[in-house]
Amino acid sequence: MRHSKRNSRLSQYLFDAGVLPNGTDEEIKAARKAYWNEYSRQRMQRTRKAQKRQFSMSFPSDEITRIRATMKAKSYKSIQAYIRACTLADVKNLVVLPHSEVVADILQVLRLCFNKLDAIKGKEGKGFFATNRTYENVETVLKQTEQHIRTVLESPIGLRELIQESIKRNPDAIILLRSILKEHVGNQEHDEKNK
Repeated sequence: MRHSKRNSRLSQYLFDAGVLPNGTDEEIKAARKAYWNEYSRQRMQRTRKAQKRQFSMSFPSDEITRIRATMKAKSYKSIQAYIRACTLADVKNLVVLPHSEVVADILQVLRLCFNKLDAIKGKEGKGFFATNRTYENVETVLKQTEQHIRTVLESPIGLRELIQESIKRNPDAIILLRSILKEHVGNQEHDEKNK
């Protein structure tokens, strides 16, 4: 039944386009193709409106490599599932993400260190480093530090983990947490009464 409705719509479209009664095979094929392209476009629009929005994103290859590695380490089956989980966790405030300006500032300081080391290396023998080996050791340590900082800042920590670590470091943090929760619950109750 559904199939015949689609065919009647297609037939009507071909008839309205003027190719059904006296068009050539090529004109009919082109009109059919145009019909199905328009049908697909309209169907996609209906689906998006009825169900959910779709977003298209692109990443540079080095970021894709890092995303894949993190995705596999966290046992996600697809990049889409991982990105969706990260986004929803951020929206629900389940993770604490560092502010992008903080990350940029830290990386800028590390790059400044590299530049100063390069300048010192250029004055080899006159400056702080007497040998290439010493310079290479310091450069290796700085690169490891940069990678560690990048990993820590780009891997969001869960809210639960953050709270647990805070309580381990400072047992009095639980008192602060209780007062925050009590205040929040009180505000919610007040808002519900005013509705």
